[in-house]
Amino acid sequence: MKKSVVALIALATFVAGIIVCAVVLLVAFPQLKQSLIESELLGYITERAMPLPYHTLNQSSLRPLLGEGIPGLYPELTDALLERIMAVIQKTYAVHIEAAQNPPSSDEQMVDYLDRMGLLAQMKLEREAALSEMQGMDPAAHYLPPVAEYTEYYSLAPPPGPLRLPAEFEEIGAVVIGWPIFYPYSWQRHADLTGYVASEAWAYVFVPNEYWQKAVELFLTHKQVSLDQVRFLYAPLDDVWLRDNGPTTVEAGPDRKPLMIVNPYLPNGVPYAKGDSELPLELARYLGVPAYRLPLIVEGGNIVGDGQGTFIMFESVLYHNPEVTRESLERIMREYFGCQRLILFPMLKAEMSGHIDMVVKFLDASTVLVAQSDPKYQWYEDFEAIAAQLAQTPSATGENYTVQRVMLAENDNNSLNYWTYVNSLILNHKVIVPTFGVEQDEKALELYRQIMPGYEVVGVNFSDFPLGSVHCNTKEIPATLVSGIGK
Repeated sequence: MKKSVVALIALATFVAGIIVCAVVLLVAFPQLKQSLIESELLGYITERAMPLPYHTLNQSSLRPLLGEGIPGLYPELTDALLERIMAVIQKTYAVHIEAAQNPPSSDEQMVDYLDRMGLLAQMKLEREAALSEMQGMDPAAHYLPPVAEYTEYYSLAPPPGPLRLPAEFEEIGAVVIGWPIFYPYSWQRHADLTGYVASEAWAYVFVPNEYWQKAVELFLTHKQVSLDQVRFLYAPLDDVWLRDNGPTTVEAGPDRKPLMIVNPYLPNGVPYAKGDSELPLELARYLGVPAYRLPLIVEGGNIVGDGQGTFIMFESVLYHNPEVTRESLERIMREYFGCQRLILFPMLKAEMSGHIDMVVKFLDASTVLVAQSDPKYQWYEDFEAIAAQLAQTPSATGENYTVQRVMLAENDNNSLNYWTYVNSLILNHKVIVPTFGVEQDEKALELYRQIMPGYEVVGVNFSDFPLGSVHCNTKEIPATLVSGIGK
């Protein structure tokens, strides 16, 4: 009898303990989960230099940026958590934010910025030596004077046709680059990128003013990059995504008159970039060509063409323009780019950019390169479906596309990195391919050498970018427009 009572008491105590533990867990788990999320986010912000326009962020814009970038995170982004994250951002990137709010306006202030950002150390320069070199520079020597005083801008009417968007594999006269003024850890990479561009075409480098120009000239010179084929243009800068915010050059009429199509720039999850949004009109003024506003919210990374009237896009363009139908999209692409055939693919689920240039690239009019991944990777089925459909689609030559494949650099579904070698730039006799400091790099470079004989294949390390690389950071201008400019 006593044993039964003792057993019942023990059982009751055990059950009560479980109930107490359950109650404690129910109360504590949300706070524990929040703490873990906060720890991970803050660690990522402080330990990995993320190329983001921190000076444009506030709590309101931070929520969609994190929510779009990390699937499933939206419900956890409380106001209190966002406030703490913003406080860390403002402390960690204080020099970046200060330079955006109060831009350097003298050689002395610029040297101070270079010193505080660790860029003088990268060049192994003392402050006095850097200041002396900058004060002795003549910015006019490598500045590109604007052809026009004002931009000829058409905000509503499409350009006169017929139109043609030259393909990337055609002759390129210049490549536009936005210098990563706020990202000191990216200056070396952009120096490498600029050097490769300048070996094949003009490198048009955007900076905010002459003091930034001097700083970049100083850096390029000390990194052994020749300035002979480099020219600087001035415009406000928020970020580096020239593919997406830069204008697209098309040819109009039988005389192939160049003009520029300006796409409204409002990328997914990122606040409105006031400076980057003005850059396309400034480039049109510098080159003396008319600019036409595209009636679509779309980034340049979601537009790839073969030069013969075929365009490939992700359906993210319809998601960001809910009033636009498939039929009206085809009309707009025809009126502004000369599109004769539009191939639309479903957008990748929970992929932030919505850009086709991460997955598909025209190597020539009849050959496409398509991303490939491990079968367990989240977008494996999407990549395979895209490759299969293109292999059954006639190219401009009449024969079906030849489809080449290149593996992603990383196939980890738990990683924030979306590293794809498809995001390269074909530049005359050279192919500039992103690398990421992993074993797969050399295999990707060798693949390019095999499928693009006759081209020099080089790599530029973009491992600090979780997505987007060479193609996203550059915008080509056809040789027909650049001839006689910038020399």
